Amino acid sequence: MSHDRGCPCGKEPYEYDECRKASCTRNPLNKKEAAPMSANSTQIGGSHYAATLQHWDVVEGHGIGYLEAAATKYVTRWRKKNGRQDLEKARHYTIKLMELFNNGLRLPRGIVPLEKVVLYNAANGLTPTEGKIMELLFRWETFSDLFAAEGLIVQLMDEVP
Repeated sequence: MSHDRGCPCGKEPYEYDECRKASCTRNPLNKKEAAPMSANSTQIGGSHYAATLQHWDVVEGHGIGYLEAAATKYVTRWRKKNGRQDLEKARHYTIKLMELFNNGLRLPRGIVPLEKVVLYNAANGLTPTEGKIMELLFRWETFSDLFAAEGLIVQLMDEVP
């Protein structure tokens, strides 16, 4: 429903504000429904992102780029969802980031404060190796940081039966 079309009850757009304030039962703004649950308290298809500090909050809160966000998402969830395949995806995104950086097409974006990385790692039950990958990808500045993260992802992959 938009203001230019008025209320579903038929009132004209210029009458819309009055209708909204009144008890028009056709206006969805007047329906007394339970408050919707927050996005953080809801997950579609599992519980692998359930944590007190969620991945998307860290990414969005600190301006992290798409490739870093994708790689860290897969490292965060690999033990809870798709195992080795998630690590392979994390490595793939990291390699793409390395290629772009090497070709002068990508610079670091955003940086997560170290204290926040530590809180994130703890909230999500990450191992020390996974935590180091988070630190490197959430805070990278050089190719060496990306190379180290990729190496740690490979190390995790080698440990998966």
